[in-house]
Amino acid sequence: MASQVPPKKATSFTFYTGFVNTAARPDFKANPTIASGDFKLSIDNTSGVVLAVNPAVITGATTIVRFNLSGSEMDGDVINVLCVDAAGGEWDDQLITIHTAAFLSDDISAGVSANLTAINSNAVGISANLAAINSNATALAVLKSDTVAIRSDSVAVRSDAVVIRSDTLFIKSDTVAIRASGADTTLQSAILTAVNSNAVGISANLTAINSNATALGILKSDSVVIRSDVLAIEDTVWDEVLTGSSHNVATSAGRRLRQIDQAFEVHDGTAQAGTSDTITLDAGASATSNIFRGDRIVIVEGVGAQEHGIVVSYNGTTKVATMAETWVIHPGSTSVSEIVPATVDLETWQHNVVTGDGDWAALSSDVTAVLADTGTTLPTQISANLTAINSNATAIGVVGSDTVVIRSDTLAVRALLDDARGEPGQGAPPVNPDAMTKIDYLYKNWRNRKTQTSDTFSLYADDATTVDQKATISDDATTGEKGEIATGA
Repeated sequence: MASQVPPKKATSFTFYTGFVNTAARPDFKANPTIASGDFKLSIDNTSGVVLAVNPAVITGATTIVRFNLSGSEMDGDVINVLCVDAAGGEWDDQLITIHTAAFLSDDISAGVSANLTAINSNAVGISANLAAINSNATALAVLKSDTVAIRSDSVAVRSDAVVIRSDTLFIKSDTVAIRASGADTTLQSAILTAVNSNAVGISANLTAINSNATALGILKSDSVVIRSDVLAIEDTVWDEVLTGSSHNVATSAGRRLRQIDQAFEVHDGTAQAGTSDTITLDAGASATSNIFRGDRIVIVEGVGAQEHGIVVSYNGTTKVATMAETWVIHPGSTSVSEIVPATVDLETWQHNVVTGDGDWAALSSDVTAVLADTGTTLPTQISANLTAINSNATAIGVVGSDTVVIRSDTLAVRALLDDARGEPGQGAPPVNPDAMTKIDYLYKNWRNRKTQTSDTFSLYADDATTVDQKATISDDATTGEKGEIATGA
């Protein structure tokens, strides 16, 4: 049987009760008379209407009466069932109040599991992208080293050219001296022939040097252009707008980054106005009323920056979102907001009591903590690590190591959720248990046998015989009270 905890709005719901015997209080009436018109239903404090289907006594348990409410009869935040013995004299009148919620506990568990699976998948893609960035950074370092070497060779060639020019001037000077000395004509002719031959070789060498120097100049210019292009490509990559139409290649970095953003952000924009407990979103916000109900609005820039709160209602026509708590600083037309999914139930936000047993506020807090450890800090860590990669190649290794740790932590959380656990034994629940122990108690309360007399609530062990926990029940005809759960010993 699917979970019905807590009762879900607009979803059929079955619950059980008993009627106190008017003639033998406080005992319950066995086989009470069920008459048409004795049971009326009020949805969100509207006028009561007769139940579509009368309750029925359970076969074999003559004091227990079962109510089956339809989805339409549960379509409200507060459902009141008024039970009045019109004939009188048989059983006492009774009012039953049910607070509904938007989600069942099973819905929360399924959502957490899906988010952890997506985070694990994205972590693998991020690891591959970081490896590619590390490879590119190594290639850029090699290119920079080659450019320095080319520049050094250019300086050496220039120095050699200066030496050759200097030698040429000496040869020219010696030739003039030979002519002036009046030496033997044959000797002069031989010397000049050798000098001319060397001059031709020197000229060819100078031509080659000039050609090489030109090529080196072009190469140096190309290296500057390549470096400029690399920087331009880097800037373009980080400033690129990620859209579904232009970045939708399966397993690509663009698609994965866009999917991560969509998983953590529902909508963003600049507000039009605000009051003590509302904010008027931008004109481009959704036209569907209550689509943001239960989400969290965070002011990231402008008036009220760093404030955040939970949406309890949203008007798609006026764009006005009503908050669960008042703002410390009223948002205004300069307030830039982001809407992100929240991780607790509306009854917790609005300080209502959850119908049924169990510490739902603690469960909600623990789920929020799990998401914070695995989802909220991941984009921030990635952004910080990628910035460090641009400025220091050594930091790339550190980022890769941090990514392995994040993935390891994610797998550890997933393994914790998959491990089989035994139910808590007999004894009073601890004041500050860990998250999984809280979930163990909630599951035990949902699954195991429970009984309730006029003064005691009892929760049994798996054997359905041993009382593991119990609480005192009292009713002064005005207020019904259930005491703190204690040991059943």
